[in-house]
Amino acid sequence: MIKFKKYVTVTILLFFLVMGLSSCRDMLHDMNEISADLPEINSLEMVELKDVNNGGTTGLFPYRICKYETTYLLWYEVFTWARLNGFKFIKMAEDGRTGYNGEPGLYAYLPVTCAHPADIFTWCNALSVKNGLSPVYYKDAACKDVLKSSFDIANDNYVIDDNIHYDMSGEKQTVFDFKITKNIYQKTNANGYRLPTVNEWQYAAMGAKRTLEDRSYEYAGSNILTEVAATTKMKIPGSLKPNGIGCYDMSGNVCEYSIVPNLSENEFYSTITDGQIHAYGGHCYDGDKKICSVIKLYDLKNIIHLYVDLFGFRLTQTIVE
Repeated sequence: MIKFKKYVTVTILLFFLVMGLSSCRDMLHDMNEISADLPEINSLEMVELKDVNNGGTTGLFPYRICKYETTYLLWYEVFTWARLNGFKFIKMAEDGRTGYNGEPGLYAYLPVTCAHPADIFTWCNALSVKNGLSPVYYKDAACKDVLKSSFDIANDNYVIDDNIHYDMSGEKQTVFDFKITKNIYQKTNANGYRLPTVNEWQYAAMGAKRTLEDRSYEYAGSNILTEVAATTKMKIPGSLKPNGIGCYDMSGNVCEYSIVPNLSENEFYSTITDGQIHAYGGHCYDGDKKICSVIKLYDLKNIIHLYVDLFGFRLTQTIVE
């Protein structure tokens, strides 16, 4: 009996030793992957798209869109500043690979994920104020009351699905409903940061349709998905081939939020409700090519409450002359 116990003890110790070595090996692999060929990322580097006919055939007005998905580093820096300057958020966001939500470290340049949509709108306003720009999102149609608290447009309700959502210890996970419960008013001529409209996002993903190749590519910059999209593991934005205007990862890394705002009669503001928030571009854990297409968009917003760690965003600005 004693020998059996010793055997079991040694077996358990060997198991954890092997698991530990495996984890270390994976960590070293990740460190090598991230440190080698690390792209120089300016998270706010944008492409200007002015040749859009001012609402003519494209239905677009001049705008800028980020080359990269928003990184955890940028999110954390603004989030920390915002909470010290009167902005309130529903939940913490995370880096896209480990679920870490503390001070940025090894995975600082991975896309930010797990942000509540309401927090993204609030965060965009915080970044605008921090950089001396006019905020885009308001709580009223007159666009006087700046959105500074996510609790003003959503709540912290959550749902628990007993059949699906457990953490590694077997405990039930808290899963937020991720719904916007009140109207958001988007000021049309504000020069601050915001989410792109669906049309803006698709136009940029297709390389602004500047060449025949751009218009015909199934994915953002190629007809070969693996050239332009992470399909097995989340990557640092900018690790793969860009599309024709220099935007990266629009066919897969994280699903990216975009909106379809309702323009008011006086065109001074647009309204945004929960049903007008969408997510396109595929993600890094699904090789299903249809969800990565930029020609025929596949909306993934209906799975956000199940797989929030697959969702991120890139920033946009209206060009105000």
